[in-house]
Amino acid sequence: MMFTIPLLTYKNRLLIITLGIIILVWSGLEDNQVWGVVLLGWILAIVSVAHFMMSRFGNRAYQATTLIKLSPLIGGSIGASASVIIALLMLFKVIRHSHVFPDYPPEVILAILERLPVWALSSGLITLGFALILHFVHGITPHNLNNTDDKSQSDSLQSLQYKK
Repeated sequence: MMFTIPLLTYKNRLLIITLGIIILVWSGLEDNQVWGVVLLGWILAIVSVAHFMMSRFGNRAYQATTLIKLSPLIGGSIGASASVIIALLMLFKVIRHSHVFPDYPPEVILAILERLPVWALSSGLITLGFALILHFVHGITPHNLNNTDDKSQSDSLQSLQYKK
């Protein structure tokens, strides 16, 4: 089974422009809630890594097993970049507002950076899990059940089909 990474389109650019506008609106608000900047940072990290993958490896076909092998690396880079992006967004908001008491104290920014290894590992494992689920769901379909050459594999897959 082959997997093709799509090319960048104008929709990707519109998404990036929309995220930029959201960041500018968010940075002007007077709030110090951490969940909003964390959500924004994770979305920005996912879009950034997806943009890099599409621009670098777009329109190339890969085996599904290659996707499974690379998924922890892709997820780990999303988790690591999320931590850095969140810290930079917090720092941007603190610099933009320049209050005597910052919206995000240095301890909060450092606490986000301390989560980098855990977020990288956990998002790598989550991405591996999603890749395995997608491989399993797309690997065993009624179309593939009829095209098997191995008799024993065909019998076992047909028994799975009849048990449903």
